[in-house]
Amino acid sequence: MFNLARLVWPRRSPWLLYSTLALIACGCGMVLSQLLTTEVAIAQPPTPDYVWPLPDWAPRPQVPADNPMTTAKVELGR
Repeated sequence: MFNLARLVWPRRSPWLLYSTLALIACGCGMVLSQLLTTEVAIAQPPTPDYVWPLPDWAPRPQVPADNPMTTAKVELGR
């Protein structure tokens, strides 16, 4: 019985294999380049607490411990 796929497939298979491997290599290269070029955050020393310019009779606002008030935040809000 005549099988056309058997005649065509052996000639195309090396190119299909090489192109598939090339695409996989490019994809892996892109993923590795993203993983290796991520910038590492440099730890900065903690800044002193913000000094609230409040009168003596006014209570100090409650500030969460995990989100302290800083001078940079005040300047950003202005």
